[in-house]
Amino acid sequence: MDTATTTRGQTAEFRGRVYDSIADTIGATPLVRVHRLARDA
Repeated sequence: MDTATTTRGQTAEFRGRVYDSIADTIGATPLVRVHRLARDA
């Protein structure tokens, strides 16, 4: 198995998408929408 090819294939699959849950992203390094970073002061 060529891991470089596998990695590139997974990267292409996740590229350009924004996910609502980190669970949807297992196996790649995606962009995940963060609804809250800090509490309002």
